[in-house]
Amino acid sequence: MRERPTGQPPMHGNRNAALLQTIKSAVISVLCLLLLANIAVHFLVSPSGKSNLNQTVAANGAKFTANESQKSSLTSSQQSKALSKSNCGIDRRWAKNLSLEEFRSTYRLKRPLLLQFERGAADWLVRDSAWSLDRLAGQFGSYDALAGRPVQIVQNGGRGQERVNFGRFLGDIRNASAGEKRYIFSREFFQSTHMDSTLKFPSIMAYNSRDHDLFLFLGGNNSGVSFHRHADAWNAVVSGRKRWFLYPGDRAPPGGVHHAFEPADWLARVRVPMLTNAQQKVAALIDGSAAAVEPLECVQVAGEILYIPEGFYHATINLEPTLAIGIQNVKPLGATETAFYELNAKPPTEADAIASKILKSMPYNTEVLHKQAISRKRQEKFQEAEKLLERALSLDSSFLVAMLDLAEIKWKYFSKIKEAQALYTKALELNPNLWEVYGKYGEFLAYQTGELETAVEMVEKATQLQSNELVLWQLLRSIHDFAGNETAVSAADVMIDKLSVIDDQLYDF
Repeated sequence: MRERPTGQPPMHGNRNAALLQTIKSAVISVLCLLLLANIAVHFLVSPSGKSNLNQTVAANGAKFTANESQKSSLTSSQQSKALSKSNCGIDRRWAKNLSLEEFRSTYRLKRPLLLQFERGAADWLVRDSAWSLDRLAGQFGSYDALAGRPVQIVQNGGRGQERVNFGRFLGDIRNASAGEKRYIFSREFFQSTHMDSTLKFPSIMAYNSRDHDLFLFLGGNNSGVSFHRHADAWNAVVSGRKRWFLYPGDRAPPGGVHHAFEPADWLARVRVPMLTNAQQKVAALIDGSAAAVEPLECVQVAGEILYIPEGFYHATINLEPTLAIGIQNVKPLGATETAFYELNAKPPTEADAIASKILKSMPYNTEVLHKQAISRKRQEKFQEAEKLLERALSLDSSFLVAMLDLAEIKWKYFSKIKEAQALYTKALELNPNLWEVYGKYGEFLAYQTGELETAVEMVEKATQLQSNELVLWQLLRSIHDFAGNETAVSAADVMIDKLSVIDDQLYDF
């Protein structure tokens, strides 16, 4: 403790310090109350405010039981109503009143924007074009497209993993319950049809086929896509409604960007706990070390077009069967997003250098910290990778994929078995709906602790959650082979052969 300078009156300094501390505490308390007041409006939780998931993990992580349904106690209509509650933090502007000059000076590369039109989608679609669900079904019922769940689409760079018939998929999403989360996210649709000729977007969007990709988005209630980022983009809703969550690009969303949470899981398992621990989070935000807590969000309705600035992290949930069109720049415009694109494409040593450059301007971006850790791991700099992952988790304790990668480094390269097991247990508690948690944990149990029976249970659970993931069946085969179970090895081989053929077909699609 610093000594008071000789001769300084003791009482006034103490009173001032106490007063400042009182003011700081009061400010934090008020901010906490404001944050907590939004919880009932923003979040999808059970009526008791707690998850109804029956998940228990023994202290040694060896045995587990789970509620197989793992669904909310809310009905489909209750879920939709709860998700629809959103205070819009995005500017809404009438397209006819927004000049190109104002768009460029106020919004371009700076902030999201929702464009409104007097006649809705009729103002940007050619009259009598085939954009109703009934007309699409009639005209393109035999067309095949790629669909995927929210985390799959991000994991695969904007493509699904399942080939679906367009006509049958339309029927499924119109008749299915909230449990249907597949989502068509397709560049190929516009490449193989004439439908681009039916679009007449306003000049402010500056669309041209050379500089932009077109996407078809189609999904049922509760489908969508998890957090990701890319170059400048527009999203035009033809029919239905979408709820959006957006974060500026300097701070990755809490929970991480990678394929760890579907949007509804993220709401319930990451955002609600973060805000209910508001005192701690507000204090962290004041000193600048925490990831951003509150996203920009809004419910986009039919006929509106959302502008997503380059580099903004975003995720979305469809609140009903929703048809939309995406327009995205082929290449990023700015140096920062160009660096992010290169970060994903370059070999480890170059990616490492790019990450270091980005972190100079974004020191708290956990996505970049994670990617730098992976590049160090690939260079066999395991201790440096471990420290970077620990840094990422100190900024965002719910960054699940970083948690799994850290656990793997600890047991594979440093024999830190107890630390790894604690991380796997925490990951399982954080998201018991993610196949990768069960797969990684099962690998650890099989090859590090020798608990083969539980390892098989874990990996089989992963295949139930993600039946078309080839790497899971390869892992399951390996464990069965290690255990000498020839019958199970043969059964796994059948699935591996089947999925290998499907993968080849999807690659050629």
